[in-house]
Amino acid sequence: MWNRWKDVSLANMVRDYGRYLLGGLVGICLVGFFLGRFLAGNEVAEVVEEVPVAESVELEAAQAASIPAESSAASSQTPVEETLYVDVKGAVKEPKLYQVEAGMRVYDAVMLAGGFLPEAAQDQVNFAQRLEDQMLVYIPREGEEVPDHLMLAGQKPGGQATSGQGDPASGDKVNLNTADSAELQTLSGVGEKKAADIIAYREANGPFQTVDDLSQVSGIGEKTLDKLRPQLTVD
Repeated sequence: MWNRWKDVSLANMVRDYGRYLLGGLVGICLVGFFLGRFLAGNEVAEVVEEVPVAESVELEAAQAASIPAESSAASSQTPVEETLYVDVKGAVKEPKLYQVEAGMRVYDAVMLAGGFLPEAAQDQVNFAQRLEDQMLVYIPREGEEVPDHLMLAGQKPGGQATSGQGDPASGDKVNLNTADSAELQTLSGVGEKKAADIIAYREANGPFQTVDDLSQVSGIGEKTLDKLRPQLTVD
């Protein structure tokens, strides 16, 4: 009896509510399907977004690390400007100590000193010589016998000229009878004009017989000759 009633009740429920149960099951399946796809899509998006973020962080860190190294390398290659001091004396308007920059020339130092006086013997000066720290730039006057303790601009201590053509090698002497203007200008106190005077005298009077004959050239006195004698020959 009980079993029969149970079968009839179940059958009635299926008949009366079956369509609702079926619809509910279908709805649950659809909800589960779409919910699963939604959750899976979010996980993929998070993974995709995390990858470029991680790469971006690593790239920024690498760039930040390289900046100090590049800055250090650049700073180490930046040349440090050297400050030089030269003493400008002689036939200039404002003789005194001047601060100059590396790479400046004798001419620049003379301009800092206000320029030449009218009586300056400019032909005895090598304007193109680079300035050095503690250098004495001495501009002689016309006909002046330069004291031994001073140097003409363009000379190094010891009377060796630095005219740009090169100093005479140790043991070599300049031959007064064969030297051209460039060779003569390597001598102490001999500029372009004085070299031209020596050549003009040689052409007018013939070869020098002795080194002492150089005193016959205008502008060369005994003191100048004494400084030049060790550097000269007439052989």
